[in-house]
Amino acid sequence: MSAEFAKYNFIEVAHDVAGRIRFAIPAIKGSPAKAQALGSYVAAIRGVTATRTSSVTGSLIVEYAGAAQAREGIFAALHQAGYRLRPRAPSRGPAKPSSSWDSTVTGTFARTVARMVAEEALRTAVLAII
Repeated sequence: MSAEFAKYNFIEVAHDVAGRIRFAIPAIKGSPAKAQALGSYVAAIRGVTATRTSSVTGSLIVEYAGAAQAREGIFAALHQAGYRLRPRAPSRGPAKPSSSWDSTVTGTFARTVARMVAEEALRTAVLAII
């Protein structure tokens, strides 16, 4: 089967819970035929109950039953088809300012907005009294 697929495409596990794995597969992005062929190939694996592919996002979702054996079979079949697992970079959470200059600009902006809001509230209060 590996002849149908490009040699040594890299995949990442984007999401993995019991009974369901979502793979990020850049090699199928933009190629509906390749995505469909890969989905059909994986659907034939023992224990796989459903597959969905997206050539728009480059993803493959595999639902399976049978726990460890089915999961191992999925990874083995993808490896046999020429795909190699690349560890996914850990999430770092929300973006933070990348330098002290960014922090200074962000802080200055926040103070300016707060000052403008306070001035407008004071102006409105004074006009209400008059």
